[in-house]
Formats: sequence, C-alpha cells, structure tokens
Amino acid sequence: MATQPLLDIGNVFLEPSPTFARLKEKTHAWLPLLLSILLSMAIMYWWVSTVDFPWLIEHMLSGQPNAKPEVREAMAVKRSARRSASASGSAFRSGPACRAC
Repeated sequence: MATQPLLDIGNVFLEPSPTFARLKEKTHAWLPLLLSILLSMAIMYWWVSTVDFPWLIEHMLSGQPNAKPEVREAMAVKRSARRSASASGSAFRSGPACRAC
C-alpha cells in the first residue's frame, strides 16, 4: 500500500475522479502533494543553475526589435552587473535582469 500515494500523483491526471474519491477516504494526500512540491523545486533549481542568463537576455531582446532604447540600455546595464555579480558568486542577490520591462 506504500506505492499507492506515488501512483496517485500520475492518476490525478489520468483518472482524477477515482483518485480524489480514494484520497477523500484516506487522508494521505500530503505525500503526493509533498512529492509534487519537491519535484517542482528540484526542476526550478536545475533550470536556474543551468540557464545562460546573458544568452537569454540577448534572445529576449532579439525577439523585441521595437523595444525602446532605454529598455535595451537598462537590460545591458543589468546584464553587465549580473556578469560581475556571477563572477563574485552573488548572482542571485543582484535582482531581476530588467526592472524597466
């Protein structure tokens, strides 16, 4: 019966009515919820640790050819600040890439 909460994670999408009826009878719903939260946090951490932020900013700017010059300049300033912050190890404390967007 220990694998039932693990199966309930997938069954919420595949067979929602029977799964929620079973969860209503047995209140072990915290385990699928906890696993979903932990999995989401792990994926977010992986993405943030592997994304190339300068490339992402360049890609975003190339998709906005009509962006105002002050917006482009603000993103360039933030990008250079982020590069220096990431070199010192404080990339997550430097704030968002562009406050003017």
